[in-house]
Amino acid sequence: MAETDNPVGLHAGSDPYEADTFSSSYHGGPDGHRMHYDEARDYVQTAAAKLVASGVFDRHPKPKCLVSDVGATWVPFMADHLDKAYGQAVDRVLSKFKRLPSEWVFENVHASFQHDRSAPQALAGMGYENVCWGSDYPYLEGTFGRTRKTLHELIADLTPEQRERITKGALKELFPHVPPAPEDGTELSEDA
Repeated sequence: MAETDNPVGLHAGSDPYEADTFSSSYHGGPDGHRMHYDEARDYVQTAAAKLVASGVFDRHPKPKCLVSDVGATWVPFMADHLDKAYGQAVDRVLSKFKRLPSEWVFENVHASFQHDRSAPQALAGMGYENVCWGSDYPYLEGTFGRTRKTLHELIADLTPEQRERITKGALKELFPHVPPAPEDGTELSEDA
C-alpha cells in the first residue's frame, strides 16, 4: 500500500439472493437482502477504522482509502470516536500518533454514496471534504435509470464549489492519473 499511489478500495458487497423474491442467503424470508444491505456497511466502516486506529496512516501518510457505497455521514462520527478512544488510551498504549486519528480520517479516508440524502451534509455541514458521489451502476442499489434526477435532488442546494467537490474534485485527488470526463456543456436538470 505504501509503495503505490493507488488508493485502497473497500466496497460493501451484497449477499446472494433469489431474484424473484429478494430472499437473502444470509437473512431468510422475503426481502431478507435489506437486512444484509444494512449490515454490509459495518464491515467496510470497521476496516477503515482499523486502518486509522492501527496507525497505518501515521506510519504511511501518503496512501488513501476509498470506502464505497455506504454513505459519508458516518465518517465524521468515526473520526470523533477514534479521537475519544485514542485520548482515553494514549497514556496506556505503546504507539503514539503524530496526529490525532481524526486528522488521518479527514485526510486519508474518502467515502462514496449513491442516494443517501445525508451524505452531502457531511461536506456542507460537517466539514468532511472527501465525499464522492457514484451511481453504483449496474447494481440493484444503484441509481441506474434515475441517475440525473437523483443527483440533482441530492446536490441542488449545495454551492457550486461543493457540487464540484462531490462530483469531481475528491475523485480527482484519489485518481489523478485518470483523464477527466469530457465536458459536454450540459447543465444538470431535474428532468434529465
